Amino acid sequence: MTIEAPPRDVAETTTDSAAVDTPTTSLIEPDDETEATSTISPREALMIGASAFLSSAGAGWMCSAVFVGAFPHMIALLGAFVGAGVVAVSYRTSRPALIQLLLVPITLVIGAILLVPYTGHGESLPGLVSQAVSLGGLQFAPVKFLPGWHFLLLLLSALIAGTAAAIATARGQARVATFIPLPLLFAASMIQPKKSDFLSTGIGLTCVIASLAVSYGVELSRESASDTSAGTSSRFELRRLLRAAAVMTGLGLVLVLIAQAGFLFPPVTPSVAVPPRHPQMPPSVPNKLLFTVRSPTAVPVRIGVLDGYADNGWETPPYDPSLVKKVPATGAVPVDAGVPVAPPAHSVRASGQLSVTFDVANLTGDVLPDVAEPESFAPNGNHLTFYPRTQMLQTAGTAKPGLTYTELAANAPSAKQMEAATPAPKALAEFTLAPPAPPAITALLAKAPANPFDRVQFLRTALYKAVIAKGAGVPANVSPADVVGMLSGKTATPYQIVGAEALLARWAGVPARIGYGYYNTTPKSPGVYEIYPSSGSDWLEAYFGGIGWVPLIGQPLHAEASLSQQKPKSNIQPSRQLALVVYVPIKEQNPQQLYTLVRWWVSVLAPYVVGLALLWTFWPGLVKTLRRRRRARWARRQGPSGRILAAYAGFRDVASDLRIATTGDLPLAFLHHVAADEEHEELAWLVTRALWGDLRRDVRPEDADAAERMAASVTRRVVTAQSATNRVVAFAARTSLREPYTWDIPALWRQSQPKRETPRRLGLRRRHALVQSPALGLVLMLFLAGGLLLSGCSSSTSASLPVHLPSRIAPAKLTVGSQSFQLQRELTAEVAYKRAGPASLVATGQVYTVRLNTAVQASLQVGAFKPDVDARKPAIRQGILHSFGLGAFRRTSLPGGQSIYQGTLPSQTVDVYIPPNGRYYDLFVAQQTFADAAAVFADLLGYQGEGS
Repeated sequence: MTIEAPPRDVAETTTDSAAVDTPTTSLIEPDDETEATSTISPREALMIGASAFLSSAGAGWMCSAVFVGAFPHMIALLGAFVGAGVVAVSYRTSRPALIQLLLVPITLVIGAILLVPYTGHGESLPGLVSQAVSLGGLQFAPVKFLPGWHFLLLLLSALIAGTAAAIATARGQARVATFIPLPLLFAASMIQPKKSDFLSTGIGLTCVIASLAVSYGVELSRESASDTSAGTSSRFELRRLLRAAAVMTGLGLVLVLIAQAGFLFPPVTPSVAVPPRHPQMPPSVPNKLLFTVRSPTAVPVRIGVLDGYADNGWETPPYDPSLVKKVPATGAVPVDAGVPVAPPAHSVRASGQLSVTFDVANLTGDVLPDVAEPESFAPNGNHLTFYPRTQMLQTAGTAKPGLTYTELAANAPSAKQMEAATPAPKALAEFTLAPPAPPAITALLAKAPANPFDRVQFLRTALYKAVIAKGAGVPANVSPADVVGMLSGKTATPYQIVGAEALLARWAGVPARIGYGYYNTTPKSPGVYEIYPSSGSDWLEAYFGGIGWVPLIGQPLHAEASLSQQKPKSNIQPSRQLALVVYVPIKEQNPQQLYTLVRWWVSVLAPYVVGLALLWTFWPGLVKTLRRRRRARWARRQGPSGRILAAYAGFRDVASDLRIATTGDLPLAFLHHVAADEEHEELAWLVTRALWGDLRRDVRPEDADAAERMAASVTRRVVTAQSATNRVVAFAARTSLREPYTWDIPALWRQSQPKRETPRRLGLRRRHALVQSPALGLVLMLFLAGGLLLSGCSSSTSASLPVHLPSRIAPAKLTVGSQSFQLQRELTAEVAYKRAGPASLVATGQVYTVRLNTAVQASLQVGAFKPDVDARKPAIRQGILHSFGLGAFRRTSLPGGQSIYQGTLPSQTVDVYIPPNGRYYDLFVAQQTFADAAAVFADLLGYQGEGS
């Protein structure tokens, strides 16, 4: 063991230090020169917290702008306030590190409180968060602010603000609080909706500039307090602040231009309009209260219409999401240029308005009940949308219990007013289309009056006198021959009777359609009507010029059972939820394809990169743990002197990592770098006397025990006095590994000896420096990433696969448990594969509907990829899934063991199966209420596998 004697100046220091009177006890703290974090006052912490709040609020505002409405902005601001506020308040206590650690629990509690209103109907907090993440779609902003996003946005804003404030206060540099949230702000600026990118970018940059002003104000006040020439420094800092503000403004303009150009994130084409389809029967639901209507009189409340006729049946209207209008805060009814609008009520209808208020109780989906021809709304703070063609009202997300809104409509017109109506606009000619009238109907029309209203009433009366009502209102075909049969006295269901009314009105030249929803004429109390599923009805809606769409409700005069059972019930669902949509994967020729591929690689490599980054950052802490154990074994072999040296060296290495006097001062000289402490001074004297003084030749084990005990105690109190950030930084610091307190005790490697530099060695060193330079490393990483991207994007013609569909796709019938399903091929829907054009990845495909009796429960879509599409490659497979435009997919398994990708829509599940050969895909779309969906899809895949 080699222990050198102290130099002369140390001996003098020892003598001087012995004469200093020491206080009884004191907390070990860094001095002002080496650790500025301990000098942060509560006022400075508050100002730094304000700077962190402003910068994080700007980033949070940009993030919340991708959601619909103003509520997301409030959540982002609340999160930033909580994060920065907790850190600022922590410096008014004696344990700021402990208070800062409570930030995460506090944020989680606040986020859980925000989700309490949404968790009372079977949903859990993790389920709501998982639903928001799985639906994804943030790149298609603006998106609905689902409840799960409330929690995530609050957590993100709070953590970014808390991190910025904690690091800035720990380092004593207020500007750090401004710059930490900037990467999040720039990332969010890339996905801003075009309608709000100027406003959101301007607000975000304003917050950042305000944060810069506050942070520079903190530093200017510190300069003024410590420097007598602070005037010149203040002017310099002010000029620098103005330059920074100008730079930030320029960056903001660049971001807005990029977002407008759509280079990184090109505009997304709206969803294809849902084509018309025949209505289907949904599964039965319990007869519980759906909603309450408050109205002076009973009114038919609708949730949709059937306005198309084809293949001897009425069809749901086409649904185009791009034509959906937002209901403004004023409550005015949104209009569409292609949809005629009825004039104000006072022009033709009776004077006065009808106020109808809806109180939601148990509705599924986002379609809300409304009345015909509403004139204005009172949304009561709810975010509502309106589809002008059908006058269908919707809400953002699922209709929650307690939702209340009011509609104002004109009083029902009288018969005289409808007789005086003007002809319908030519734009409504579509609603008069019908197959040619049979001779019997033509003969009846010849006897009808000329007035449109009287003409319709004449035909309806003839129908009601003859037809016999039988059965429930199940959707079914209504052909011209069926109408003739009803006029001859045959039986028909209530739905068929209403369908016949609409056909007769169209043959009479009056625009007509079927309205469906609910109608209850028995009030629970005066003006209050409760609506249950048993209140379901459908009725004729006819359009009269100057009045609009008018519901005409009636009942046949004959029925095979009591009329109370022949209420025209309807179980039709809103059209856009049941229409058959064919999903065709399309190759996107735009820069977003590169973004999607890069995002996929990032999602795959991110866990490994993060793990390696954490390992590279914190490996010094693991190495120091191993070194501490090796030193302990060495010290036991060396005796008391070695134990004393090892114990004190461990304390000094910890101080060095904490940036406390990194110079190699001897023990007594080191006392001046920390606050006075009796135990620390006793340790310094013991080490000095045992290694260089009078105890050197007579060191006892008791002395070593005392030195180890005091070194551990002083080390523990030094570490405890630091902030949590300093502790983490010290754990990852390499200072004590590169320059330990002494090389006299073993490390895990030997001390490197300096070598004489020669021209040859200097040349080698320059070349080594070139190889190790960060710039060259970045270039190599870019080349590697480019190679990976090219390998994922390239396709080889030599690896082309033949167009292939399974030899057997779907049986005519399929039995699952006690249910027997019919599979019907939909040739009309298969036209979508040809309409997709050259951009389609599919050469051919087939579409089947899965039916239980007459109700369509699901659809099966099988498409064969083109020869140059190899779905065996993971990148191509992920691109195919993304091109469906259904959000995020997750891997899962069917009861038959097949591995599939599953996506979730508000009312449907979408399952995709790609076989190992990658030559085709199966896409299965089912209602979420279809309990046998997974079993049916598994049996279909098994059927295909048997025939392949």
